[in-house]
Amino acid sequence: MIEVMAPKMGDTTYDAPCGSAGFLCETYNYPFKRMERTTANLKTLQEGTHYGKEKKNLANITGVMNMILHGIKAPNIINTNTQAENLRDIRENDRHHIILANPPFGGKERKEVQQNFDIKTSETPPLFLQHIIKSLKACGCAAVVIKNTFLSNTDNAFIALRCHLLESCNSHTMRCI
Repeated sequence: MIEVMAPKMGDTTYDAPCGSAGFLCETYNYPFKRMERTTANLKTLQEGTHYGKEKKNLANITGVMNMILHGIKAPNIINTNTQAENLRDIRENDRHHIILANPPFGGKERKEVQQNFDIKTSETPPLFLQHIIKSLKACGCAAVVIKNTFLSNTDNAFIALRCHLLESCNSHTMRCI
């Protein structure tokens, strides 16, 4: 997924349910191996490029540690429930060039959290997808691992989200593996 996204110097990368921050570490390694080694480039790559959010305390700590072990001196991971944030509050400076994510399957959110989204459902993957779409910069790219039933689920929220992806997003590829 990282090679397909091909992050460049200056791109910001984001993973909303970052877990152990594996995607963020790999989006650090990709340009690091290809960049001109200057102090400015290294500082940008280490401090102002990779952002994540993680709800679970242990996963958050693991993600921060993993990023430090991979050479990222200032991990930008926030310990928060991404889905508790209102989509309407996401502004341009909150958006990113590249988003990679593997949202947890099988999670559920409460009614009050669902109110933060245009397409309401208790299932977490469609909520994460809405957050990801809203968090992309114009012309940004996202690669998201989703459950194989996403394309065939007949629940109203899944149908509405698929329609939104096809009508409002520049969707390149949706693959069931």
